[in-house]
Amino acid sequence: MQNKCVPYWPEEKTSKDFGKYVVSCESELEATDYKVRLLKIAPVNQAKLSHPIWHYQYLSWPDHGVPQEPGGVLSFLTQVNTKQAEYPDAGPMIIHCSAGIGRTGTILVIDMIIETIDTLGLDCDIDISKYIQMVREQRSGMVQTEAQYKFIYLAVSEYIQTTKAKENASKNHSAADFNVRQRL
Repeated sequence: MQNKCVPYWPEEKTSKDFGKYVVSCESELEATDYKVRLLKIAPVNQAKLSHPIWHYQYLSWPDHGVPQEPGGVLSFLTQVNTKQAEYPDAGPMIIHCSAGIGRTGTILVIDMIIETIDTLGLDCDIDISKYIQMVREQRSGMVQTEAQYKFIYLAVSEYIQTTKAKENASKNHSAADFNVRQRL
């Protein structure tokens, strides 16, 4: 099997020189489907000028395929976006897979649609093919396979269902609290 993407980060608690910069891996946490690393980058011999980099590596997505179910990807995106929100001035995140088009395009489209739903609400219009076309205008070949296309639909559908269930549970909980307060 060909190794398409070698680790470009140092192992935990080690550093690696990259020309004018030093990258160190401060910590590494393992979740079910992914790893999270806290990297620090600094100019050589200027550790005080270091910047944190949160590196999320999704491990359960086969090359040219899709995960068995979208729950892990949706959970991963929630974690990534929560961390991104902690750094409002950090700029955009960088997303890549080995070729940078199939899995990358799929995760980008799912993330873009989730952001639209979170911004405009569950009743907003969603045209998945337009989102795919939008990312393909930026990089040719994004979302490579029919399976990846279908996975986007499956992930968006699960996200909508899960969000509706959470909203209903919240409403039911609020109504129950109101009823208890009324009796007191």
